[in-house]
Amino acid sequence: MYLKNAMVLSFLLASNAALAEPTALVKQAAEHGIEKCEALLKAVGDFVLEDGLHSTLANYNIDQPDSRLYATFSTEVYTVGDSHVSVVVAPTSLGKCDATYVETCKKLREESFSDWTYVGNMQNNSISLTNDDGSIYAYLSSQEGGYLFGI
Repeated sequence: MYLKNAMVLSFLLASNAALAEPTALVKQAAEHGIEKCEALLKAVGDFVLEDGLHSTLANYNIDQPDSRLYATFSTEVYTVGDSHVSVVVAPTSLGKCDATYVETCKKLREESFSDWTYVGNMQNNSISLTNDDGSIYAYLSSQEGGYLFGI
């Protein structure tokens, strides 16, 4: 009996560990009535925030939250300093969703874009990079202690 209960408890603990807890970004969106773009918001949020410790604020239309732009600002804790992330999703006129994000991080260039190709400088403090096939461009602007990122 004890072995059977221990096995069931072990399975339940393993099952819960396998299910990732949604980020604060996704939890708040659900609380605010965001449904149409929730999957895209989750995909972008999970990519940017991963499983890191973070806090999130949201800006959205209270009267029509699911048919208007939903903008968030998150702070994520890293050992080298905080990263600031702005994620924006919005439904389109074609019934789909668009998303964009901007991130600052002290090691962003070295950790996330080390294999991207340098395209050139933009003004004095910004550089442009591209992925392997040239389909995505990233823009990094030097900030005190880190980079500002846009895609």
